[in-house]
Amino acid sequence: MKKITIGGVVTVLIGGLIYLGVGTKTVKVPCLIPRFDTTFETKSFCDTIKVFYDSIYYVTVRPNWRPYKKKYTKHTDSLRIDNCRDSSVMVVTPTSYWGMCDSVIKEDTVIVTPKDTMAFGLWIQGGDIKTTQKIELLKSIGGTVGRVDLVLINYNGGILPELKEMSDAGLTSDIILSWNNKQGGKFVRDTADFRRRLGIFLQANKQYKFFITTEDEVITDGFFSDDFAYYINELKICVDESHKYGIEASNSGDHIVYAGILAAGGNTHNGNEGDLQYLLEAYKNIPMSFLTLHNGMEQTPEDLKSALDYIKKVSGFTRYAMNAHVFKGTDPKAVGTMAALYKQNNFILFMPFDGNGTAKASSFHVQKSITKTDWGTALHDLIILK
Repeated sequence: MKKITIGGVVTVLIGGLIYLGVGTKTVKVPCLIPRFDTTFETKSFCDTIKVFYDSIYYVTVRPNWRPYKKKYTKHTDSLRIDNCRDSSVMVVTPTSYWGMCDSVIKEDTVIVTPKDTMAFGLWIQGGDIKTTQKIELLKSIGGTVGRVDLVLINYNGGILPELKEMSDAGLTSDIILSWNNKQGGKFVRDTADFRRRLGIFLQANKQYKFFITTEDEVITDGFFSDDFAYYINELKICVDESHKYGIEASNSGDHIVYAGILAAGGNTHNGNEGDLQYLLEAYKNIPMSFLTLHNGMEQTPEDLKSALDYIKKVSGFTRYAMNAHVFKGTDPKAVGTMAALYKQNNFILFMPFDGNGTAKASSFHVQKSITKTDWGTALHDLIILK
């Protein structure tokens, strides 16, 4: 088997091979597609001109001690005048993204579509649990991804200690990036300050292993009280700035149950479905590497499939991360069906949150030790242990 190189990108041949026959053929292969986004900024411009003029002045002379004034004219004086104005300037930003490109291949070539290996982690949220304990707990269940919070408005530069500890332990961090982390809060208004602070963080911590989740469950009732157009703007900046440092950034984690209701033509959750519809349509224009989903309500495998089909149709995304999931029932057959759906729909991450011993949505209860729920044990074993 051979490797196919397109524009410096190597596609590794794994599983699901397709033999393409004799001669040559044009096929689609994964590749990095350069794209340039344009925006407009207002800048001040000044034209400087030099004006020459006659300078008239008088001097007093005293011939024979009789003073009198005499008029003189000077022709060499000049004056600089700045004529300033504001003008809109187009700013071009490179925003490359992964897509499919044409490639001519020879008769002995085989090609595959790369398939992600699903990672597993846990959102350990206990405020009294130290980072060293989180690392120990994650490793005890085979987890490779942990949650690290970053409130950007409070960040003043430097290394994020918990991120460094996680990375030093060989773990990847899911940075839950919030602007001000206030209940019922607002999304970013001062986008210049947001971009500046985020850039400082990325520059100082780019050597560590992490990806960014932009805000936390933005359509959850009570978490935010704001126009979602501001969130989309915030998300675009986060993705754009992160890509400059080779870091993946994603959305906040959208409740998949609302997609199921939309798929069924319903509207029963106080307008949350409309919010989700707006977000999914807006995501089409944001080059995220994957879409982050959240599920805090019980679902059957059929519910999950219906919701995923709807999300795929509206957003265009086919690569996902799940940061919570409530399973309905613990029947082994149903659990197996759910696990198969995760694999079939190209989930790159299964990362439920812990319930600190109480939350129904939890697959693991964390109280300085880990206890799996019945369905959490079954799903973990089927997905992670294969």
